[in-house]
Amino acid sequence: MRGTRGWLLAAGVGVALLLTGGCGGTADGTGDGSGGGSGGGSSTTADGVGGGEGRTEDSAAPSPVDETMAGPVRLEISGGIAGVHSVIEVAPDGAVEVADRDGARGADPLPEEQLATLRERLAAVDFAALPLAAVSDQAADMFHYQLSYDGHRLLTDRTEDLGPVEAVIDQLADALSEREREGQGGGEGE
Repeated sequence: MRGTRGWLLAAGVGVALLLTGGCGGTADGTGDGSGGGSGGGSSTTADGVGGGEGRTEDSAAPSPVDETMAGPVRLEISGGIAGVHSVIEVAPDGAVEVADRDGARGADPLPEEQLATLRERLAAVDFAALPLAAVSDQAADMFHYQLSYDGHRLLTDRTEDLGPVEAVIDQLADALSEREREGQGGGEGE
């Protein structure tokens, strides 16, 4: 027990030194060592280069949001009076596969700009906070949208606003409609 307390004390002192390491220095790496500074001078980063007003090595620019896709994202649209059933799946590299009653087929990939937008939109969604289903029992013959991504699944008829996931559904539904109109695909049955 006594050795653990000594280790924790040493670790705490080390962390404190790291946190105050850049305080009070000047742009040329010199300073009085007091750490107090005048409040108006430049701070110094770990490499001795001035970081500008109020900047230390710990206040570097925040890292960008991870805008990679954890896996493919899939939207299945079904229902309506005509009994529609269409699917679009977008892979992390932008490859697209669509399916309808005639079967599955490859389609033109998402352009890089649209893929980047999709990644941003997916990153903005808190999938764990979404319900499994948001479907009104008061609406007959509605379309149902089932979104699957990274182990999460959502079923909605879009009668309830579910926040940022709506933009993901819109983008995928638009991409599916565009490919269906153009008759895109590289598979059989065209």
